[in-house]
This record gives sequence, C-alpha cells and structure tokens, in this order.
Amino acid sequence: MHTQVSGRARFKVAGLYRCESFGRELQDSLARLGYVEAIKINVLTGCVVVHYRDGQPLAELVAELEAQARRFTAAVQPPPGRKKRTVKAAASSRDHQGYSKAAPLPAAAPAGLQAQQTWHALPVQDLLQNLQTGSEGLAATEAASRLARYGGNVLAEARRRSALAMFGQQFTSPPVFMLGISAAVSVATGGMADAVVILSVVFINAVIGYATESSAERTIDALGKMTPEQAQVLRDGQPCAVPLAHIVPGDVLVLTPGTYIAADARLLASNRLTVDESALTGESLPVSKHYQFPADENAPLAERHNMVHRGTVVTGGSGLALVTATGRNTEIGVIQSLVGEVRTPETPMQRQLDRMGTQLAWLSGGICAAMFGIGVLRGYGWLQMLNSSISLAVAAVPEGLPAVATTTLALGIKDMQRQHVLVRQLPAVESLGSVQVICLDKTGTLTMNRMKAVAIECGGLSLALDSNGFLSEGRPLPDTQQTELLNLLEVVSLCSETELSGQGATIRVDGSPTETALVEAALLADIDVVALRAANPLVRTVHRAENRPYMVTVHQRDGGDSNNREANTLSPSPSGTNSPGANLVEPCSPEGQRAGLPGDKGRGEGLFVAVKGSPSDVLELCRWRQVDGRLLELDEAGRAALLTRNDRMAGQALRVLAVACGSTDDAEKLPELVWLGLAGMEDQIRPGMAELMDQFHQAGIDTVMITGDQSATAYSVGKRLGLSGDQPLEIIDSSGLDKLEPEVLGSLAKHTAVFARVSPAHKLRIVQALQGAGRVVAMTGDGVNDSPALKAADVGVAMGDQGTEVARSVADVVLEDDNLHTMIIAIRQGRCIYANIRKSLHYMLSSNLSEIEIMLFGTVLGLGEVLNPMQLLWINLMTDILPGLALALEPPEQNVLLQPPRDPGEPIVRRADAGKLIGQSLGLTAGALGAYGLTVARSGLGPAAGTNAFMTLTLGQLLHSLCCRSERTGLFNPEGRASNPYLRNALAASLAIQVGAGFFPPLRSLLRLTPIGPADWLSIAAGAGLPLLVNEVSKLGKKP
Repeated sequence: MHTQVSGRARFKVAGLYRCESFGRELQDSLARLGYVEAIKINVLTGCVVVHYRDGQPLAELVAELEAQARRFTAAVQPPPGRKKRTVKAAASSRDHQGYSKAAPLPAAAPAGLQAQQTWHALPVQDLLQNLQTGSEGLAATEAASRLARYGGNVLAEARRRSALAMFGQQFTSPPVFMLGISAAVSVATGGMADAVVILSVVFINAVIGYATESSAERTIDALGKMTPEQAQVLRDGQPCAVPLAHIVPGDVLVLTPGTYIAADARLLASNRLTVDESALTGESLPVSKHYQFPADENAPLAERHNMVHRGTVVTGGSGLALVTATGRNTEIGVIQSLVGEVRTPETPMQRQLDRMGTQLAWLSGGICAAMFGIGVLRGYGWLQMLNSSISLAVAAVPEGLPAVATTTLALGIKDMQRQHVLVRQLPAVESLGSVQVICLDKTGTLTMNRMKAVAIECGGLSLALDSNGFLSEGRPLPDTQQTELLNLLEVVSLCSETELSGQGATIRVDGSPTETALVEAALLADIDVVALRAANPLVRTVHRAENRPYMVTVHQRDGGDSNNREANTLSPSPSGTNSPGANLVEPCSPEGQRAGLPGDKGRGEGLFVAVKGSPSDVLELCRWRQVDGRLLELDEAGRAALLTRNDRMAGQALRVLAVACGSTDDAEKLPELVWLGLAGMEDQIRPGMAELMDQFHQAGIDTVMITGDQSATAYSVGKRLGLSGDQPLEIIDSSGLDKLEPEVLGSLAKHTAVFARVSPAHKLRIVQALQGAGRVVAMTGDGVNDSPALKAADVGVAMGDQGTEVARSVADVVLEDDNLHTMIIAIRQGRCIYANIRKSLHYMLSSNLSEIEIMLFGTVLGLGEVLNPMQLLWINLMTDILPGLALALEPPEQNVLLQPPRDPGEPIVRRADAGKLIGQSLGLTAGALGAYGLTVARSGLGPAAGTNAFMTLTLGQLLHSLCCRSERTGLFNPEGRASNPYLRNALAASLAIQVGAGFFPPLRSLLRLTPIGPADWLSIAAGAGLPLLVNEVSKLGKKP
C-alpha cells in the first residue's frame, strides 16, 4: 500500500493482474463505499488507486480490498500445478474434497418445478432478485432448504434392462411362442418326452441370447461414466467442493480450465472464458463467453454467450456463474426428455419373423385341421388322428430357428467385438445389414475436431500449408516473397492468448484450437514467438464481442511511453454500444512508413496494434493493404476482390480470419489499419472418409451429413466427402425445417445429402422423416445433442472413446475406438448374417414341409401313419439345429457389399422362394415315399416301411443342406465359393448319429425302428441322394 499523498492510496491487489472481471468486481464494491470519490484500476499492473475524502480512516477500505481479493482469487484461480485437460479427462476426474462418497444423494427435481425464464436476457440485478441470491453464493442452510425443495441435480439415466427382463425378452419371438404352444399340446396329449425336448431347445436358446446381450451391456458400461462427482461452488462466500447432485438454483459455480459445468448458469464474472459446447450444440470450436455479452430473448442455445450449460467443459479462462437450472430442467435434461419420448423401432428381421410366425401358425393350423378331417372321414379313430395332427403341428414349427438366429447373431457380436464394435442387442446386428441410409454427425465423427491452418492469402499470393512449409502454386515460397507472410504470422502470434512451453522441437502450444493452429503456423515459419512477444510486451487486449467480431491487442515498442501500460483492458459496455469508432481520435496515417509492422527493424517509438477476426468487419477498419512491401490504399474494387477471396476460402470448408495491424500513440485509440491477409483453418476430415463414403455408396447406402455448421461450410465438407456420389449435392438449412410437414420433409430428405444448422430436435425429425419414407436409418453421433436421434434410428451408433455417456447409453452399437471404418465391416457382417439366416430358414422350411407332405399324403392315400410322433420330433432335432446352425455360419458370398440393401418391407420368405420350397420339399417327400413304397412292395405295410421312410427322409434332409448353401453355386459349379468347415463337421456328426440309430438298440426301441438290411440301405441311399442331385443340376448355367 502507498499513501504518501493525502486523500489518495495505491494498493497492489493479489489476483488483479490481467483479470478484467475481478477489476469490475472491485470497481463495483469500492464504489459502494460512501467516502470513495474516484477509483482507477489497472489490470496490467495489478494496482488500484483510490481517491477518498481526506481524513477518512483506511481500515474499512483495506478490509474491503482484502475480502474481495481472498474471495475472487480463491474462486477463479486454478489450483497450482493443474494441467490443461481434455473434455474426457475433465469429465472423468473424481474430486473427493470435503464430502464422503457415502453422502446420500437426493431425488431428481421434477421437471417444471423450477421457474422457467429467459435467464440469458435478464439484467443481472433482476436475475439475482428472482433467484433470491447474491454474487457470494448461498448460505449452507439456504442451500439445504433449496435441495429439499427442488430435489437433486441429477439427470434421468437411460433405463437399463434388468437381468430378469433381459432373460425374459429371449422368450418373446414368434417361433418361441409356437414352440411353447406345441410343448403344451404335447403335455396335454401325453407326449411328455416331446415337451421336454422342445422346452430344452427353448431354454438353451434363451441362455445363449442372455449371455451374449449381458456381456455386451457390461462391455459398454465399462467404457466409464462421463460425469464427475464434485463441483466447486461458493457457499457463504467461500469456495468449496460439493457433490454435483447437491447443486441448487442460486448457487455460484467456480469455473476454471478443465471444469465440468455442473448445471445451467448465467455468468456473473469472466476472464477470457472459453467453453467446449460441442457435446451440446455440435459446434467444434470452443465458444467465447463473457458475463456482459448481450443476448436476445429468442437467441438460440449456441448464441447465448452469457450462459454456460451442464455437460460442457471450460477450455480456458475463469469465471463465476449463477446456477439457473438443475437436473431435468437443464438443456441437457430437456434433450434427455426427448430421448425418453422416443420408442426404439423393431428391427427388419423382427418384423419379418413376426409375419412369418403368424403365417406358419395359420398354415399349421389349417393343415392339422385338414388332416384331422380327412382321417376321420376315411374311418381312422379320432384320438389317433388327434395325435397325428398334433405331431404334424410340431413338425410344422422349425424348432431350430430360434437357436440358429440367436446363436448366429451372438457369434456375430463376438466377431464384431474383435473389430472394436460393441453391439448392445442381438437384433441390431441384423439391422446393420439392412441399413439404407447412414446419417453422419460431422464434428468428431467425420472430422478430427482439431483445427489446422491450411491456407493463407497475403500480398497477392495464395499459399498452402503442409508439414514441409508454405507452398505457392505447389512450389516452396521463395525467401524474397516471404515478407508479407512473416508479417501476417507475427501479427497473429501477438494477437493471441496462447501459452507456449518447452523449447525447440518439443515446444507446446496451449490455447483455443483456432489460435493454436495460427501459432503453430508461425512456428512452422521459424518465427521465435516467445522472443517476439518479449520484444513487443502486451499493453491492452480487446476481446471479441457480439457486436465486435474481432480481437485487438496493443503492444509496447522498445523505447515507447511506458505510461501507456497503465491502460485498462477494453471490454464491451453494458449497453453494447462499443462500435469500432467509439472513443477514437483521428487515425494515425502510415504514409511513408510500413505501418509499424512487427518485422520492420526501422520502426519508431509508440504502440503497435494487432487485429484478427471476421474478414468483412476487419476490412471496414482497414485503409491500406500491403503488397510487395508497399502500402496501397484500398479502393472499392480492391475491397471487393478481398471479399471474393474470403468467399472462395470459406467455400473450401475453412474457418477464415482476417489479419491487420497499425500504429498509434494512444492505447485506447484504434488507428486505421493495414490489411495483411486471410488465414484459413480447417477442422480436418478424418483420413479415408471420402473412400469410406464411396464404399457406402457401392453398397447401395445413401450418406447424409447432419451438422450444426453453417450451410457454406457444410456444403463444402459434403462435396469433399462425396456425400451425394455422382449426383448433385442437395443441402437443406434447418431454418426452414419447422415449417415443413413430415410428409414433405420425408420426400425432401430422400434426396438430401446435407442438413446444416440443425438442433437436436431437428436431428430427431430428420431421422423420423427418413423412416416415415420407408428407409432403414443408421445414425452416428457422439454428443448429448445426438442422443434423441440415436435412439429413434433403426441403428444408433455412438463413439466409445470421445462420445458422451448419454450417447452411449441409448445407442445400439458403440464404436469402441471411434473408427467409423469399422461400420462397413459391421454392415458386411450384418448382411452376411441375414443372408445366412435366410439360407437356414429355407433349409428348415423345405425340410419341415416335406414332413407335412409325407404325413398328409399317407393319410390321403390310405397308407396309414407313415411316421410316428417320436420320429417326427427326432427328424426336427437332428436336421434343424446342427445343419441349420452350420448354414448360418456360411462365409460371405462374393460381392456382398456390391449389392443394394434389401427392401425392409420384403418378406424374409419371398414369393419367388415359395415355388422353390415346395419343389424341393416334394423331391424329399418323393424320395421318402419311394423307399416306403418299395418296402411295402417287398414286405407289405408295417414298421419296416416306416423305418425306411424315416431313414430316407432324415438322410435326404441332411444332404439337402448342401443344396441350400447358395442359390447359384453348387457341387458342379463351385467357383468363388469358400468352404464351410462347420457344415462339413455338422453333416459328418449328424449322418453318423442317424446311421448309428439304425444299429443301436436303445435308439431303435425309442424310435420304433426295425433292423435295416442291405437292400433297404440301397433304397434309402437312392431316395436320399436323388433330390440333391436334381437340385444341384438345376443350378448349372447360373452366374455366381
């Protein structure tokens, strides 16, 4: 403290250095002291000069300064040694200060209990009054009272399936229902053994499905929660850590780099605060926040720069924020309520199996009724016919289908896990193969979410940047043409808040992605940024504001007037009236000199001004431009040409900033500037994305990008990715979506490759519109804003590494390493699985149909009961499960990814398949009846004829599995078909068991078989082999 002059005191205040928001806090608090006449605060020196009434004791003034310093310094300064953290690291941190983990968490606040207001548009005083709080936070007792009133600051978690529900869900498919009915009928008619075998198959199927799905759930949950347990707030004016669930409206959050923001809040103070809102808005760049940023009442979420929201992370700076909403009333809570309202659709195969189950039920019921009626009319006893009809009903149901489908999907999940693709539920595997449209979130999915400078326009040159340096027309830039480039890079290095650490090749740049990219470009040009800043000390910083889209820094030149360092940091006025010309004197003319550029060794004394920002706004501040080391005055044609270059760069999906500089003698007066050029940064597209889009298109899958970016950037990214293939790229701006009827939107969506400036609700509408148009939709995303659309999509695909917990919890598929290329592998696997299940189904239906035919023909022709109930059940178990499962494990056929996805409305058994099924089943029936007839001719009606028919039909069905491997390739034209060791082994085992049943007495007794002689084996072999021969010959001439 310095008090040599009466009525004037000068104080050095801890924490004030370069902290403008603390300066304003001090200004306001000291002004409330009645004896203070004038206050001068200098954030560049950390000093306060107070003029007060002479004779007034200073004790109260000193106490006020000390109290303010203790409160604000403790609140906004990060702890010593804290390192910069990523969004994921911040969200994963666990701070256990002050509270036991065992502390009970309150229930969530009901939606709507908290007052809903446009907090971003209210004056601060009204805000404090409405929430009945102050800038020092709540008292502990008041916080406890509000916690009881509003409930805990917790979100409704995505509802997890219990183990019981997961197990019970395995019994809900139509084939399982039919098997259950068959088992019940068997018990009612005394067929206990039949019922036991059927229920055993059903139970084994349920165990396989439960084990696989529960494993997937545990794997996804193991990726980790994304919400910390503690938050820093002010209570009773002191910073402390409280459980995140105990945050209440009226609390004051303490924001420092890396802080996970625990609730929606309005800023009370800020110091260079930037926030990563990509998880909420989809915007890839950190957003500047300021407590004085004005906000319109109807401003969208992304433009409320005086607000911070739950689920986002502080990337730079510090501040204090007043909590306005907690729990389900936060923006993230509203989005989660959209998730809760969305119903997950059935998969295409679920719909097909439902339809097929209904058809099989009607078919089996009709056939049983017909057989019962025919038998009674022919004089058979009604009890005998009832048993035969029930046996026929059992035969009509493919017992192996549930086990085949479940096991195949489970093995598919295991295979995908090896590719780092985690599938939550079995049916999602098949849905992947049915996808017709993939909706892709841009930020973090298609792009790296990391900025890099790639283009510079300066001095009439268009330069490109790569790892080797700066190129002009593909050639390195000559040293003689580098003056303008170096000037531009020196200016952006000065007009920057990045921090550098390390030396030489290990130098590290920390700051916002945009500023980091620019400084890294300067380092690539061998500019010593640290020395440059030391030679040009910072005097004043003017941050970007809503009405001033550029940043200004003022720097002291060697030998300049040091008094200018006493100038305050400029910030927008509360009324938002700071225009570019406000408080400015006449501009300094640089005629005859080079505007005091950083690289000019012959410059004089004074201050140097560096500016970067929106090209059109910076251009309005410029009077000259630099070309070939000379200053040329800008005319209208020159300005138009510069704006055209800006448009060209923006059309290349670049974020473009203009760079300018000037000289002045007054730190608070902005001179007319010299235009230096444009710098273009890009959020780099992930490697191989364009090729991946082409693979999707070859597979007949449309690609749609949904992004919060502006239309020009989104269009350019879409063109570079080739989202529309060979067709013109159609883009829709979300500004018109709300006016479109769902039918119109669905019609437009079918031909649109890019949706720009979309909100979470828009994403949901787009997905639902595509589904309404009959498309099977996959949606990829990683943020909270993607979660409603992820759940609504037929296949929701979330990122496992950088994705949020909300996105992962509602997704069907999680890409563990965020590698979108594994999607094509998953789609290939899904298509292969569906095709193989169709092969298994074709095999089982044609085989079961032959059993129905042989029983029906036996009754109609008066041959009696050709097969007994136990033989029918044996055939189903022997031929359905092992061969059916082996067929489901067939290797993919050629060109599986060069075929269009199937029509989701197409039946799993098509009309064209019906003729093949009937023809092949009749072949099997004819072979069995032929063996039956030959035996009757030799030895008459009796058990021997039934034995030969049973053996012929069983062996014929087993061999029939070879025919069902492919509709085009076979035994006589195997080109391009890989071997299937599973089928080979299954056939060997099944054939051995079946032949052994004819020789093993206990099995012969169970199945009521007679001994089989050599002549019988000949007729059995002929009856079983001829159908396979006929079917294989029919494939000759077909293309693979």
